[in-house]
Amino acid sequence: MAKPPATEKTISARHVQRCWNRLLHNVLTKGTTYIVTRKGEPVAAVVPLTVYSEWKQGRANLFDTIMEAQQRADLTAQDAHTLAQEAVQVVRAGNTGGDPRRQK
Repeated sequence: MAKPPATEKTISARHVQRCWNRLLHNVLTKGTTYIVTRKGEPVAAVVPLTVYSEWKQGRANLFDTIMEAQQRADLTAQDAHTLAQEAVQVVRAGNTGGDPRRQK
């Protein structure tokens, strides 16, 4: 798992345009992570490559696990997708237990 960034800062897209070289230097040398905003809303993140690489590997592992579970459960791709979508809805809603179809 990725260790927490040395520093996480929120900056505007305009500031990124003016100070890109300095920001990139901070990412490379200090491990600083930047959350870039436009009109006050987060739109992107600038992170060290190690953080991005770990995220990609974690994502690939997750999809491998999903495929293995689908094969073991003998689900169709559509059934697996439906169950995954329901799980996402539960997590996003902050619900931690029970059948998401019954929480409506």
